[in-house]
Amino acid sequence: DLITDASLTMDMNTITADSDKLAGHLLSPDFFDVNQFASSTFTFSGHADGVVSGTLSCAGQEFAIEAPATVTEGNVEIGDFNVDMSSFPYFQTEKEQAPEEEWHDTNIGFTASIVAQ
Repeated sequence: DLITDASLTMDMNTITADSDKLAGHLLSPDFFDVNQFASSTFTFSGHADGVVSGTLSCAGQEFAIEAPATVTEGNVEIGDFNVDMSSFPYFQTEKEQAPEEEWHDTNIGFTASIVAQ
């Protein structure tokens, strides 16, 4: 099976985290700003050798993505992948104001399951 054209829209209000404090931080204007950017999209540009590629549009920025994927009978299971979001203003401010040992990991993990309709 080959993916030739597809996109995925994600409701950013469904973000979950290990704590309510972290979830609130991720939803806030200093990170994903879900009030202004309620959804993110992933637009596929290709699928080959078990890898999907495309563009993630998230919080007003775009990121090139490659992720492992299994395609079976119209369903796509995209394995865990990370997006380096070091260009987000939060991380830029952190680098300017905090010592390096207090910097957060700029890689955010994603997983997706897509069912064809």
